[in-house]
Amino acid sequence: MGSLESPVGYFFADVEGSTERWEKAPGPMQIAMARLEALTDELFAQHGGVIQDRAGDGVFAIFKLGNPLQCALEMQLAMQRSDWSSVGGLDLRIGVHAGEDVGDNQVDRVVANRGARIMSSGWGGQIVVSDDAADNFGTPEHAQLRDLGVCRFKGIKDALHLASLVHPALRRTEFPPLRSTLFDGAAAEMLAGPIFGRQAELSEVVSTLSQRRLVTLVGLGGNGKTRLALQVGAEVASSKPVCFASLEALAGPAELPVALASCLGLQLGRPFR
Repeated sequence: MGSLESPVGYFFADVEGSTERWEKAPGPMQIAMARLEALTDELFAQHGGVIQDRAGDGVFAIFKLGNPLQCALEMQLAMQRSDWSSVGGLDLRIGVHAGEDVGDNQVDRVVANRGARIMSSGWGGQIVVSDDAADNFGTPEHAQLRDLGVCRFKGIKDALHLASLVHPALRRTEFPPLRSTLFDGAAAEMLAGPIFGRQAELSEVVSTLSQRRLVTLVGLGGNGKTRLALQVGAEVASSKPVCFASLEALAGPAELPVALASCLGLQLGRPFR
């Protein structure tokens, strides 16, 4: 979308894993959530954010003035400085999107829906930013936007180019792959691009994949397995759904089921329909 004539920031945040904490410690959680609400209210007021809705343990605000990216960074830093040990810790995931101003007290529901999905794709402690938001609001001092690539979300027709806002003062800057991201043929080509000197292997894998449900590429690190797999995805994406789960940022094997389920648009613990 690029530069907007009258940009409005759409800011979404919620607490990761709040249901489990409410079940374990409802009293302390009530106190913690009151503190969190006061913290977010103060930061929105400082940065020009106007709260539109609170649902569960999440909040949605729009920014017709001020910088939502600066607010997001300061909110995560404030979360780090606060003591949430009474409830086993609290982590916010934040998503920031942008759209045109549609009038006083009006919200563009399409932009809002996308902003909510951007937020829900992230992890606790992470700030996920669309390129529309990045193009229209300044990156905070000393912060960087780490490219997450072109992502697709179920039910949203357009691919979204996303980035993770990181800063030296943030304790965590590495996260697992975004939740519920898909890529189709166009996005797969962006990820893979042309490949040279591997045509025989590529043809063999594509052919085998048409006959087998599972194909595993095995080899020493750095010999191009991921690169080849991405090109296979690009080759077959026109005929079947394709998703890509990058495992580089996983902290350990325990995060693998979550990453794979998220990539497939599934939720652990719920039956598949």
